[in-house]
Amino acid sequence: MNLYNMGFACGLFAMMVVPILTAFGDKPDSVLYWATHYNGVFIIVMGVLCTSMILMGFYGTGVPPWAVWAGYRRLLTTTGRAPSDYLRMFGAGPVLINIGVNGILGIIYILAVGGELNGPTVGGIFTIMGFSAFGKHAFNIIPVMIGVALGAYGMHYTPDYPALQLAGLFGTTLAPIAGHFGWLPGILAGFIHSALVLQTGGPVAGLNLYNNGFSGGLIAIVLYPTITAIWKRRRPVLRDEDYYDLFEENDPIDISSWRTHRKESTRRSSHEMHPVYSGDAGMPPDEPEESEQP
Repeated sequence: MNLYNMGFACGLFAMMVVPILTAFGDKPDSVLYWATHYNGVFIIVMGVLCTSMILMGFYGTGVPPWAVWAGYRRLLTTTGRAPSDYLRMFGAGPVLINIGVNGILGIIYILAVGGELNGPTVGGIFTIMGFSAFGKHAFNIIPVMIGVALGAYGMHYTPDYPALQLAGLFGTTLAPIAGHFGWLPGILAGFIHSALVLQTGGPVAGLNLYNNGFSGGLIAIVLYPTITAIWKRRRPVLRDEDYYDLFEENDPIDISSWRTHRKESTRRSSHEMHPVYSGDAGMPPDEPEESEQP
């Protein structure tokens, strides 16, 4: 449920490194460099880039545009849970369209909140564009962005506060929550993220550049079991058998039977997803010994 898993791991590591450095008298100080007045240039450059991606997706992959559009529409129905290799699942055309559309959405968000297109925010937009091949699409990033913006107003800040501009972009690491559970949990995740990300930078003293991934991991750890405890029917199956092995090859794969889509997930009943078993510990029974297997 957290696409920036490396950011979470690096955040935990930085929390151990910073106290060690402090103990040796070398406490790092955080700084902020924030450029302004570059919106005009970056709107043109990023706009041309994103539009080119969309046009390449439709007309530059050797696939009929109608087929590319159909693939993109199917991509929009996925939850985005990691790992979701969209390039292998849908092909280059839908992925390029997804990259361009998500880049435009990132630009619109920054301009809508009165922010600045500069190094950090353009980096955040490029991150969204990159992860458009790995789990992010318009329907699962918009709820998180809305939640961050709402959280900004609720905390006596405004969304154009530099850290919150980045939270609105990098906070889309929680896109799978919106993709699987729906818009309201996605907005809630963004709302919580806007508060948490402002506090998690202190313990790591700026040594972890993926601070939003660190915050996203903490939120996913708490929010996922909470939502699934309340909404048991939406609890996702963790992985199909040999799921990761499918990504060791380069050939296209048939995803028609995969449980990666919201509609398919909701059609599965709670009994199908969680077979009844005996025992009082709340854990599934142990696997049978080899000698006991048929």
